[in-house]
Amino acid sequence: MNAQGRIMLCLGLVFYFFCPAALRACECAWGGPFLKVACSAPLVVRGKIRSHAEGKKGTPPSVEVDVLETLKGTEAKPSLRIWGDTGNLCRADPRQFPVGSEWLLALDGPGSKPAMTPDHALSLCGQFWLEVREGQVVGNIDSEQKSSAAQETPLARFRERLKDYSCRESFAFTAEASAGKPFLRYFGAHFAFQLKPVPQGWLLSVTDQRGTEDISRLTPPFHSVPNPREIEGWHFRNADNTGPNEPGDKNVNAPGAIRTFIFSPEVGQTIDGPAARSKPDEKDMERIRQFGQGTLTILDYRLKDLEPGKQAGFEWMRFKLEISWRQAARP
Repeated sequence: MNAQGRIMLCLGLVFYFFCPAALRACECAWGGPFLKVACSAPLVVRGKIRSHAEGKKGTPPSVEVDVLETLKGTEAKPSLRIWGDTGNLCRADPRQFPVGSEWLLALDGPGSKPAMTPDHALSLCGQFWLEVREGQVVGNIDSEQKSSAAQETPLARFRERLKDYSCRESFAFTAEASAGKPFLRYFGAHFAFQLKPVPQGWLLSVTDQRGTEDISRLTPPFHSVPNPREIEGWHFRNADNTGPNEPGDKNVNAPGAIRTFIFSPEVGQTIDGPAARSKPDEKDMERIRQFGQGTLTILDYRLKDLEPGKQAGFEWMRFKLEISWRQAARP
């Protein structure tokens, strides 16, 4: 870099660190249409604009909203304040919402800097607001292709769509596990995938912030064959341990290389826990399945104790794990 380039770089750094924040523009990627970004917003309300307030002494402009309905999150107060931008906060300008107009607002979503506590912010890093006109919701509801898409649907239908929209996150990785050693990998906000050693392999489990409750333990089937969460070497050997487990008289009725499981933080609480009113039924199982699903695929492995009459176990296995779960609101 020549002398002139070094001078320009220094001036740029001085500008960034010492100039007023309002002179530095916000930069963020478009997060998507309303139904998508609402998944990561802790609070979604339908509200009517009551008044505007211009910013004073360095504070941003704001808008007062009368809450007509809370569609997601903890029940909102009858009215709330939403703060605007000073130029670099990645918040929407509240002055674009006319007094008396009605809006759906996904508040405090990712991208925007925190609002002035305890009030709220409206991110501009996605379609975090939709107008409500005469019972119709108007704006980019679910179009990924065109950010300026003008869609329209009745408010009653929109409520159902927001309720049923599959807000899911996913996680995948490939790893190796060794016999006798636990394997642990965290995912999401407070979940952990674990392989717990047992004599011939591992027991798969998923835990949440409680740490002690295996929220995958209701993965079916419950009887007659080993559960997919039980990953043991003898599953891959025939009945007398003289060869691989293949179709025929010596076949062992056990899961193969692909293991699927389900999980939910409701397990041990409202489902099969102290707060549960009955044993898990099919509706409960579907709720668990709707929350979280995973697939462990065994890619390669080595077994030990292969002598006839013994029970084979793993020395190691290489596997791929794919997990998806319903996304929770992020603070």
